[in-house]
Amino acid sequence: NQAYLPKIIVVIGLSIAQLSILMLPADVANRHSCEKNLYVGACKLTLPMKQLWWAVYIIDTVLVILFAIFFYESDQEKTVTQRVKNALLWVVILLTVFCLLLGILYAVIGYANFTVRHLSSTTLAFINDFSSLNAKAPFLFSASFSLSSNVTLMCAAYMSGSLVKTTWSVRAPFPTYVITLNTIIGSILFTMFGGVGMATLPVSLIFAFKYRPKCVITRAQYVKVCDLAKCSNELKTATLGLQREERGGKKGRKFRQNVKKVQQELVFLEDDVEALNEAFPQGEKADTTVLFYLAKLVFGIFGLALSILWLLHIIVFMLANPPAFLFLNQAFIQLDSVGGLLGTTAFAIFCYYLVMSVISGEMHLGMRLLFLSIHPMK
Repeated sequence: NQAYLPKIIVVIGLSIAQLSILMLPADVANRHSCEKNLYVGACKLTLPMKQLWWAVYIIDTVLVILFAIFFYESDQEKTVTQRVKNALLWVVILLTVFCLLLGILYAVIGYANFTVRHLSSTTLAFINDFSSLNAKAPFLFSASFSLSSNVTLMCAAYMSGSLVKTTWSVRAPFPTYVITLNTIIGSILFTMFGGVGMATLPVSLIFAFKYRPKCVITRAQYVKVCDLAKCSNELKTATLGLQREERGGKKGRKFRQNVKKVQQELVFLEDDVEALNEAFPQGEKADTTVLFYLAKLVFGIFGLALSILWLLHIIVFMLANPPAFLFLNQAFIQLDSVGGLLGTTAFAIFCYYLVMSVISGEMHLGMRLLFLSIHPMK
């Protein structure tokens, strides 16, 4: 198991995901380091957060590990040189299509629209005499009236009313546009996988403790060994049949579906074999096995509490309009006021749990994401 390239890619990808999460409290702390009467961009001794946000999100988007994906998805019977050429060809094609699509969309819809209150007032002819301006009336009047009368002075623009609104369109910077598209795609995948993972992650950990290997080998485990042996023989037969179909040039839709099914069954078989190896023999790393399952129980209960807190936060803060309560936001603020890193640490724990939930949800939903196959790494 010397596949260092996919391991490096996974570590870098997860590191960038965590870095983008921790950038938020860093940005808040960076802004608070400036005085209230000072524009944030004028702070010379603070971090360039805008450039850092761009760098992190663009790396997160561009680091698509396309080469590794196409390299490992290519035909294993080809030589390394042929697989490298094939992967580079697909990377160039996909990047070209992606850049063209991104450029066309940016030219057509690359605008940020803001709904603003529309204020308008009449204009006055330019004057050379400013003697009428004083401390009591530091402005020009659009109409003649006496200041001695009991009147309320205000800008003429407020006469347009509070319900007059308009849309203000601004061309978004290209890095911001790329970040926005990345966020939209990510939010869709996060909603799908994260929602499933927030339920499956703690439940799977608790169930792993519940069905842990017992001290005494039961008859059911002996039966399980026989079933696994039978299943492995069936998988071997199915794999040999797929190899014969591949050599015969049959690589249609049904062939790919059968390959996917065999891959899933192989993953399940490996998990079952690993579970039985923890019980046969009992004396091999017994203490470590017990502590491992106790840790699963603790983290499962802790994860269940985090899932409930996230669900409550979504209900009271995000679904309610206006938000009924700040909930986790207020908790992070209070922890930050108690200790310098308590709020940041709590925020990182909650967000890291979301990342783990997304991974768990993806593994439970399926082994294929759009046109990419998902390969579990152990």
